[in-house]
Amino acid sequence: MLGSSTIYASGIPQNSLSKWYGQSFQKEGEKKRNIVSTDITETFGEASSFIMESIHSFDSAIENFGDNQKKEAQASIQRYQSDKRSELEQTVSDLQNNSFDNYVENVKLDGEIDSEIHNILTEVFSH
Repeated sequence: MLGSSTIYASGIPQNSLSKWYGQSFQKEGEKKRNIVSTDITETFGEASSFIMESIHSFDSAIENFGDNQKKEAQASIQRYQSDKRSELEQTVSDLQNNSFDNYVENVKLDGEIDSEIHNILTEVFSH
């Protein structure tokens, strides 16, 4: 009987050890899974936050770039418009001065012609 109790007795610790090892492994596995799961969740949360911040930063940069381009285009158009307006005003002024100068010269010529005609008539009729 001694042999059979030893065999029977040795089977009990083996089952208990196996059970204990399985439970310990399961508990440690769950702890590790929870830690890894928490770490992964935090990492994805941080990555998500980083991506959202990057998107907002890119949106802001694109919007600022667009605004700057729009302002530069408007300023360029206004400069062009101002230059053309100045050129047009100068042309109008030149045309007005030219026409006025021609008018004055024509009046002077008319006056000189009248004076010459008067002198010729005076000479012709006074002899």
